[in-house]
Amino acid sequence: MNQSKPYQSLLNNYTEKVLDLFSSPSDASGERGFRGPTSYDGLIEQTEDIAPLSDQLTQATVEELSSKLPGKRLEYGTALLSKSLLDLEISAFLLLGAVDQEADQPFLMDSDRERSSKITGQIIELLQWLQMDVHSDGIDDETDHERGSTKIKELPIIQLNLKGAVEDGIDLITSRAGKTSQQVILGLVNINPTDLIGLSIYLTSDLTDALSSVPFGKRILELYHIFIIRSIEAVFSLLGSMGVESFMNQVSAWLDQIQEGKVMTTILKEFYGTSMMEEMLLQMISNSNRESRFYQLAVQDINRLVNEHRQQINLGERINTGLGVLGTISSSLVLPVGSILLTLGKIVLGTFIITASGDYLDSPNFRLLNHVSGIPTAVETWLTIPNQGIISG
Repeated sequence: MNQSKPYQSLLNNYTEKVLDLFSSPSDASGERGFRGPTSYDGLIEQTEDIAPLSDQLTQATVEELSSKLPGKRLEYGTALLSKSLLDLEISAFLLLGAVDQEADQPFLMDSDRERSSKITGQIIELLQWLQMDVHSDGIDDETDHERGSTKIKELPIIQLNLKGAVEDGIDLITSRAGKTSQQVILGLVNINPTDLIGLSIYLTSDLTDALSSVPFGKRILELYHIFIIRSIEAVFSLLGSMGVESFMNQVSAWLDQIQEGKVMTTILKEFYGTSMMEEMLLQMISNSNRESRFYQLAVQDINRLVNEHRQQINLGERINTGLGVLGTISSSLVLPVGSILLTLGKIVLGTFIITASGDYLDSPNFRLLNHVSGIPTAVETWLTIPNQGIISG
């Protein structure tokens, strides 16, 4: 991935400081070794260093994403989701510290917090996504691996194979989006719709400058709030206020439908227009007489899209879980805006899941992201004869 030097430098700086934060204080691996905090003061100091970098990295990633063509934007979107999760991990670290500090407990170190295991596990994985070191294998475990096989030569058979890939791909993307968005929306079941008005103001709040005036006992909580905001901003930056407001206007109606027994997958099929989409694509496949290899290439593209979507949804599910965990832990503290921010986080996440999934289907109702060329584009691209269009047999 071609990245500017200032962006790569910022990315490396953020990565290094996050590794520092989650390392054991006694961990001296690597050229310089990583040093985690040994006190509440140290935790505050290290997270204060990361907070402005987090803000800058979100903005810089959005700028990099905006400069790319649609087909090249996906990795930057995945990087922002990974960064959102990393910021939530930092929030959780701060919140646990705040709970311990409130109870006059000594600062827990090393194996007590198991930071070393985090370094070798989830944190490293997320940093790899952020650095774009992890790539899609192009095949989804839930799809038929035989599709796209070069052994399939006869046109009627390869047409049926592509039709199956189209139907399965649309169904998998819609059902995943439905399942995950329903989990997010159900987390808002006790929220009064009128309380959602004005929540977006928190997305433009920069609390970093206020840290110097906050009494020491509360600074750790202030940082906790900041990193929730940074996490939400990473996802929000992919959408903008119009997309989030549109979702907020739909939440109440969707909640009513879910409570009446309707599932989000069914709602989204109507929202995305999948029935008409499938009918159009299946007819296009039937009418085309391209060489068999082009059908196989279309199948491979669809499998890749389905797998990429799965990876995005998995990250979204992890963000939703993280928001839920923070809500449970924070219930033991009196936090002025913590619950509001966690609610806003779910709204922004739900917006992303539904909008990104529509992007993979080229749904006319979702032109907000345009990060990928979806399933309809893949079919049309490979079955169109240059300068002739779709040619019937």
